[in-house]
Amino acid sequence: MNEKAAVHKGLKLADVTLSYYAVIPDHPRALLIIVHGLSEHSGRYRKLQEELAEDEFASWAYDQRGFGKSTGDRTYVADYNDFLSDLKHVIAMVKQTYPALPLVIIGHSLGGLVAATFCAKQASEANGLILSALAYDVYPLPRMLRFLAMALNRLCPKRLIRYPSTGENLSHDPEIVRAFRADPLVQSAGTPRFYHEFFKMNRYLHNHADQIRLPTLILQGTDDTTVFPEGAQRLHDAIQSEKKHLIFYDRFYHEPFNEIGRERVLSDMIGWLNTLISDSREGIIPKKR
Repeated sequence: MNEKAAVHKGLKLADVTLSYYAVIPDHPRALLIIVHGLSEHSGRYRKLQEELAEDEFASWAYDQRGFGKSTGDRTYVADYNDFLSDLKHVIAMVKQTYPALPLVIIGHSLGGLVAATFCAKQASEANGLILSALAYDVYPLPRMLRFLAMALNRLCPKRLIRYPSTGENLSHDPEIVRAFRADPLVQSAGTPRFYHEFFKMNRYLHNHADQIRLPTLILQGTDDTTVFPEGAQRLHDAIQSEKKHLIFYDRFYHEPFNEIGRERVLSDMIGWLNTLISDSREGIIPKKR
């Protein structure tokens, strides 16, 4: 078994401290940064990190500001660029460990939107991008929630507005659903400013997806009711990368990494990462300095 070290720490920035959990094997072949989705936190990716370490991938999963164990007002961001800046700081921290190794960002749902938008603006910061159920084409908010978000954005931007978050549409695995419901770090409310900035970031990505030029893997369940599965195809077509690949998983819900049959997802992702590493060694994908 590959020996590995697990570390839980916080990255102190000017206005927040980002909690992160790192799993680092003795001889890593690549560096992975995991960006979680809405409602959740990095702890839900612990099993995935352990599995990736078995294949010699070092990973850092962090809580975005206002989520999980990171500081900041809950589900709040003053400007969506703060999410991108946080990711940039995490990348800088991770690169200090093994600067010669390829670095890949893995983003799920909201985290996928953050990661993809970041790469559209700063493609040179990473060697590869993996997007799971990216929040690209999303189902509209309930009418009342949408009205409140618009009306309160200027008056009470940090006021929490509850939204349905039962977990039933995440996975067919009842254990995943039960764990989600019982998780004290799962959130079920958002702020008006968050919704405003979320849709502003979403519009930016729609207008600039063609700026993503790095190798990209997109993972999408066909029965996802949180995002439109067809959006994965539209994003795939918009990305201007010679190395892009989209995989649909039949009847999967919103969380491919937590679905029944997730072994296929893990195998597909590791296979793609192995190809990326091979291409990097052969000079097809230049290593970052």
